[in-house]
Amino acid sequence: GSTGYALLFKAADVPSIGYATYKVQQTKTTIIKGAAAAALTNGKYKVETDLYTVVINPEKGGTIESLVAKTLGNKEFVDKNNERKFNELRGDFFKDGGFHSSADQAATVSIIENGPARVKLQVKGVISGQPFTQILSFTQGQKRIDLHLKIDWQGSPGIGNPYAQAEKFEPTSLKKAFYDDRDKLLTLFPLNLPSQKVYKNAPFDVTESKLDNTFFDSWDNIKNNVVLNWVDVTDGADSYGMAMLTDHTTNYTHGKDFPLGLTIAYSGIGLWGRNYSLKYPTEMNYALIPHAGKWDKSGIWTEGTKFNEPMTAMLMDSAPADNDMSRSMISLAGTGLEVSSVTVSGKDLLVRLFNAEGDIQPKKLMLDAIAEKAEVVELNGTPVKTLTMSKGTVSPTTVSISMPRFGLRTIKFSAVRAVKNPG
Repeated sequence: GSTGYALLFKAADVPSIGYATYKVQQTKTTIIKGAAAAALTNGKYKVETDLYTVVINPEKGGTIESLVAKTLGNKEFVDKNNERKFNELRGDFFKDGGFHSSADQAATVSIIENGPARVKLQVKGVISGQPFTQILSFTQGQKRIDLHLKIDWQGSPGIGNPYAQAEKFEPTSLKKAFYDDRDKLLTLFPLNLPSQKVYKNAPFDVTESKLDNTFFDSWDNIKNNVVLNWVDVTDGADSYGMAMLTDHTTNYTHGKDFPLGLTIAYSGIGLWGRNYSLKYPTEMNYALIPHAGKWDKSGIWTEGTKFNEPMTAMLMDSAPADNDMSRSMISLAGTGLEVSSVTVSGKDLLVRLFNAEGDIQPKKLMLDAIAEKAEVVELNGTPVKTLTMSKGTVSPTTVSISMPRFGLRTIKFSAVRAVKNPG
């Protein structure tokens, strides 16, 4: 709020497509050991949570020197032998001497929140004369590490491949400077994962990349370097991995001799010869999730949904009735299925399901309403199959549905009417 204060708490057991109510009560102060950060005698900063031990090095631009996952056999995820630094900003400032990195000079690191629920560190640094601020957030009990970046551009530097930047734009030339991501401003994550494999999500799909690298500099060599929501890099045996999540669709970088990276900015000649400049601050959120096993076993799709569609909190004017503290309009038994949309059509309710990480075994869907009929329909509304409805122990309408991995099913509930809470 306007006071600058916020209440941070763990909202456990919030039901799907529903709500749970929490009450703040005044009690005696209890000191709980949780997430904590400390400045070390060598000038570095150390963050400890129940899941991670992280070391940040101000002398190297506030980059992450070590990231150890305690619950994954104390696995070190940072490739310390790589020339590049972890969470380093780097790009080709072609008007200012070429490649520059945030790790080239020291940054100022400060602890702005120090547990026990969450630790937040602020990194203030400079890259090629451009001031940037990073916020690193580590939450107790949360696998996801949140990162926020803001760059306040001074003027509009040129960042990217220097090819033909000072010459007349040739639209018929196959080669274009803006194709090559290697020279753009990137955030880099060199990973301690041998024989790396790349998985990434797409609309209602997840694919494994077969590319040696993501780079091209001409139209006839174009490659799919798009990241929709997340990219996951594992070792060759799918034993360990690191998922990188982004709050907007952009490009990612990766190669046998090039670390995982996220494209932050390009400034130079672009489509149709237009000069793409950096007039306003660049601000974005991204996140990292160290994990064991493949993306589906570690629930990366679900984690990506949580990142891009977080729960929202609302302060209530009065306490709800005792029988209205928690409700779920639609819930699914088990894991792996996602409710991708809910549409009201007259008195009917259309619920679309997507099998992101689950198996083909039947799952129960519970609707907190009464319906006269339930059926699977095509995207155009054509009926496919009538479903048997039953009354569950916690829901008036329950149906069973199965679908293969990456399958879609639309369930039409006809003549839906509400059920009053008992009371």
